[in-house]
Amino acid sequence: QMEEARPEEEVVAELLKRATQPAKAPDEEWQEHIAIRELVEEIRAEQLGRSHHTKRTGSQDFEPFFAWLKSEGVDVSKVYISNFGDMGNGLCAATDIKDKEPVLDIPASAMMSVQVALESLASWVCDDPMLRIMPNITLALYVLSQLVKRKSRWQAYLAVLPTTYSTPAHWTLQELELLRGASVFGDCLAQYKNTARQYAYIHTKLQDAGVQGVMGMTPFDFTFDDYRWATGTVMTRQNQVPRPDAAAGTPAADALMLTLIPLWDMMNHKHGQVTSFYDAEKKKLEYSAMGAAKKGEQIFLFYGNRSSSEFVVNNGFFSSDKSDFLQTRIGLGRSDPLYELKSKLLTCLSIPVHSDFVLHSDGVIDPPLLAFARINAMNKDELEFHLSHPGKCSILGSISTPYSAENEHKAIGFLATRCKLLLAGMRTTADEDEKRLAAADSYHAKCALNLRIAQRRILTEFLASLQK
Repeated sequence: QMEEARPEEEVVAELLKRATQPAKAPDEEWQEHIAIRELVEEIRAEQLGRSHHTKRTGSQDFEPFFAWLKSEGVDVSKVYISNFGDMGNGLCAATDIKDKEPVLDIPASAMMSVQVALESLASWVCDDPMLRIMPNITLALYVLSQLVKRKSRWQAYLAVLPTTYSTPAHWTLQELELLRGASVFGDCLAQYKNTARQYAYIHTKLQDAGVQGVMGMTPFDFTFDDYRWATGTVMTRQNQVPRPDAAAGTPAADALMLTLIPLWDMMNHKHGQVTSFYDAEKKKLEYSAMGAAKKGEQIFLFYGNRSSSEFVVNNGFFSSDKSDFLQTRIGLGRSDPLYELKSKLLTCLSIPVHSDFVLHSDGVIDPPLLAFARINAMNKDELEFHLSHPGKCSILGSISTPYSAENEHKAIGFLATRCKLLLAGMRTTADEDEKRLAAADSYHAKCALNLRIAQRRILTEFLASLQK
C-alpha cells in the first residue's frame, strides 16, 4: 500500500525548520544536505506540472525579443543569437566587427533593476526583515512575479531565458558528491540549503492575502522549481549599475544596484579585458568588442577576474586559466596559548582571526596570508615586540623582507602543511579524477571533475613554490 502524501504546507514547515538550523560541522554537512534534499524532493513531487518557467522560457523564436529591444531603443543590427551547445545561447556578429568597435548600447530603461522591482514589491519587501537586506532575492521574486503575470512588459525578455541553470543548486545528489573534498564543497551545499530555506520562508509568507496581491500568486502557484529558476537567473546574470537617485558622496556599495541587462547578458565568457562601461549621463551601458570578429563568429564578454571555483558556483560553468586561484579558510586555533597575543597583532593589521585566503597557481603569496603565517609562527617575545612597535608591522606581509630565518621556516612550513592537508582531503588521486572525467556523462559532472583537477593543480603548484 502506497503511503499517502503529506500536505505540502506540512513539508514546507519542516523544510524551513531544518534549513534554518545553524551550519553543521564539515563532517556533518553531507548528511544534513541529504535530509534537506529529501524534503525538497517530496515538495517537488507534489508540485509536478505546476511550474511556470519551463512553459514560458527557453524560446528559440528571438524575433519578439528583438522587436521588444528595438522598441526600447536598442540597436541590434550588429548581433544575432545562436546556440553553442554546452555554452547555451550566445551572441554572434551579424557583420564583421573590429576590435574595440562599439557593438551594443543598452539604455537603463531596458534594464530590470532592483529599483524597478521595488516599484512593484516595496509594500511587502521593505517591511520584511529578510528581503529588505537581500536585493538579490527581491530581484528574483520580481522576475518570478513577472513570469506568472499574463501581460508583462518583460515577457519577451523572460521568454528567451534558459529553462534551467547549471549552478550547484540544480545538480543531482550524485553530481554534487563528486565535489566532496574540494574547497568549494561547503559553498555548494550552502547554496542549496539557502535556496531551500528562502523558498520555505517565502512560501509561508504567501499565506498572507496581502503578499499574494503584491506577488500576483498564491502558495499553490509558488513552486520550488520556479523559485530555484528565478534565483538562478539572478545569480548567473546579475550586474551592478549606478543608482540614478544616488546623491554625490554616497558610498560605492550604496550607490550601485543589482540589475539584469537584456541581450548584453546573453554573451558568453572569455578571458580578456573589461569592455563594458556605464555612462551615467546618457544612462546606458556601452559594450565594445573584445577583439575582432568575422561575420557569424561568436562575440564574448569578460566576466572579470574570477577563480574556476567562482565560475562553477556562481555561473554554472568551468573556466580556468594561468591566473586561476582558490580560496581556503585558515584561522588561529583557540587552544593556542598565544591566541590572545596573535589575535591582537592580526587585528592591528586588519586581518581576521579566521579568514578566506587566496592561494595562487603561480605560487605568489598574498601579503595578508604571509603576514598571518608569520604571526602564527611567532613566539611570545616576538609578538609582544610588534604589539609595542606597531610601526614595524607593515613589513610582515612583504615577501622581500624575511622576518627571521626561524620564523620564515615555521611560517612556510605551516602553509605547506595546510596545502598537504587540503590535497589529502580530496580523497582521490589525479589519475582517478582524470579517468572519472573521461567517463563522465553529464555537463555538471564534467564541471565538478574539471574543478577538482584545477584545484589539485593549484595546490600542487603552490606547494612546489613554497618548497623552493
